[in-house]
Amino acid sequence: MTRPGRSGDFIQLPKSLIVWAMVRSFGIVVAYLAAYFMVPWTVLDGWGEVVVVAAFLVVAALTAVWQIGRILRAPAPAVQAIEALAIIAPLYLLGFALGYFLLSASDPAQFNEPLSRMSSLYFTLSVFATVGFGDITAAVDLSRAIVAIQMVLNLIVVGVGIKVIVAAVQWSRTKKKESGGEE
Repeated sequence: MTRPGRSGDFIQLPKSLIVWAMVRSFGIVVAYLAAYFMVPWTVLDGWGEVVVVAAFLVVAALTAVWQIGRILRAPAPAVQAIEALAIIAPLYLLGFALGYFLLSASDPAQFNEPLSRMSSLYFTLSVFATVGFGDITAAVDLSRAIVAIQMVLNLIVVGVGIKVIVAAVQWSRTKKKESGGEE
């Protein structure tokens, strides 16, 4: 695959680099989904669901930091950035989906209907995409608070997260050019 450089010349990216990034990303997403749908998550008492969501957010943040480092060291930072998004976004979204699922399992009154794993994921994605069909709604203060937190974090993740990833790609490219590298 070729793409124009800033000076108009073309930079060759090895196809194997792109293919392996896609395979790794796909494999990680499949592993996340398998864990989400097949691990027998147990119902938690009290604020356990909030702890699960918080733990997933911490793991997603640590994964983001790790991926930024990989972008900065990558031979093709743009390819690594795409892989980073494919790894971080599902982890972030599945954390909320699992929290909603566990919250509904421990107290079905948290939402206007009991949530299955699929409906929890669907609800999480509709909140993330700001679609808000209204078919599933948070019904009590705890679930509404968690949804509100997701809404605010969605704005931060999309706005700041993408800006940081783009800045890491640009910084890496600048450093490569300064050191006489290809990008």
